[in-house]
Amino acid sequence: MSATSLLDRYLSGDRVAVWDEMIRLGPLIRREPSFSEALPVVREVVDRCHVNLKKLHGRLIDLGYAFAKPGSALVEAGPGAEDRIRAIEDRLGTLPMLVREWYQRFESVDFSQSWPQQIETVASGVGGLGFNGTLIMQDLDACRAQSEEWEPSSPEARTAFLPLGPYASNCEAMGFRLPDLGVDGIYYNDGGGDTYFIQHLRETFAWGGFPFCAGFLNRHRLIRHICAIPDVERILPILREGMLPI
Repeated sequence: MSATSLLDRYLSGDRVAVWDEMIRLGPLIRREPSFSEALPVVREVVDRCHVNLKKLHGRLIDLGYAFAKPGSALVEAGPGAEDRIRAIEDRLGTLPMLVREWYQRFESVDFSQSWPQQIETVASGVGGLGFNGTLIMQDLDACRAQSEEWEPSSPEARTAFLPLGPYASNCEAMGFRLPDLGVDGIYYNDGGGDTYFIQHLRETFAWGGFPFCAGFLNRHRLIRHICAIPDVERILPILREGMLPI
């Protein structure tokens, strides 16, 4: 690692390189002095995600977006967060540092859209916006319940698994195989290679919270009979204005 602190480098704009270095350390990130260097960066990432999510949540409400589960859309963690995290770790194994800090800040994030609004045109242009939405990080109780129902696709996959709720394009649950002592964990692999949680978050914020917007821009004819087509060209600049880079 550089003599300049990881946080200083991250704040100066060297974000991707800093995170990649921490990923390469694997379990060694938990040892000193690496842990104390990495933790402020992880917390800065979660802070930035918090700012971005608050902006998106407010803008969606202003646009008349109907959340499928309004009470779970953006819920900050309460005083019992650490106990819930420890209970999950006792049952399934250690969470990656980023995921652990995430659940110390958020109880749940669920930007899924109500089904009626997914299939109906809305004057503001948000109809269908949440189709195939992946900005879902359900609360740990729901993660645990889904984990107990999870069926591994192969004998090699018979490890503890923490699903966060959404599904990748190959219909595999997005989540983390535990224990994972790294700074970040592989969130899914839909055939395009391993995707870490932070990569998913970067793509999500780049598309205003809805990565499937790329599909709406490129494949209108394939999906127009499945859901409403949102006015992506108008809505996307509104949603991603001022998003903090992570």
